[in-house]
Amino acid sequence: MNLTMRVAQQQYSTTLRALIFTVSALLLPACLAAAPPSYPWHLADIWWTLPANERLDTLSIAFDISNDIPDNVDLYIAPLGLMTAGGANFYGGVQTRVAGWPSISEHTLVPLGRGTLFSRWATGNTIDLDYAQGPPGTHFEADGYEGNFLSVRSSCHWHSGHYAYVVTREEKGGQNWLTATVQDATGTSVCTPGSLRMDGANALLGSQLASFVEVYGLASAIPTVTVTFHRPLLNGRVIESPNLLVNYPENGVPHAPRFAAAAIVGGSIQIAVTPRPIVDDVRQQALTFHPTN
Repeated sequence: MNLTMRVAQQQYSTTLRALIFTVSALLLPACLAAAPPSYPWHLADIWWTLPANERLDTLSIAFDISNDIPDNVDLYIAPLGLMTAGGANFYGGVQTRVAGWPSISEHTLVPLGRGTLFSRWATGNTIDLDYAQGPPGTHFEADGYEGNFLSVRSSCHWHSGHYAYVVTREEKGGQNWLTATVQDATGTSVCTPGSLRMDGANALLGSQLASFVEVYGLASAIPTVTVTFHRPLLNGRVIESPNLLVNYPENGVPHAPRFAAAAIVGGSIQIAVTPRPIVDDVRQQALTFHPTN
């Protein structure tokens, strides 16, 4: 493993630990499902290698959800688990339970139910609230409990099916903005959490992109579900790197079991989540896309 990958993984594990993550397609009742040893609990983290010196114009990550998730399970599917663009870290995906401020000036969290979010961390000690905007229905949050972050989010009634999380860069008033949307199988935008401003004109990407599945909250059970992440599309091109790395974090609990297994199936990577703990010593898995896939 090269130094760049080790540094990126260490940064990812440290920063994201504070974030609010074929098994049977039948979902076990939440009361029968196992709970993780602590919260939040990253079930599996996927690391994609990005092309060198690539500017971000559009990034699309398609994902499939095998079956419906009950509303009382706190599940976070993050196709954009971590992306560095222009020197700042961005992340986003869909959650079963989302909350946000109704406006930039009204700082009371309002429950939205199922939703989507798009967030970034500050590059300094704070980040201005005018770095976030969105269409009617956009909610906001900024705080320091998971590092100094700013977030846009909205209601999004996702269930089982095929979706894509898409980030698009555009220049507005001499500033660079990234807008996130969730699209359905037809390519139609179904949810838009909002837009976040970049720090400057440099939209160069870092060397890696992470995707993850997580259980969060304080009392959620682990569901049975298979989440399939398809190869990301960067500026309209499939990321061709043949190798990727999957981590099964201990989440601060030494020798903890894992609750997910990864495999490449049909040219995509499947994360099979199970409430029954997998007790082994596997904490990391290297996978290779073969030409026949």
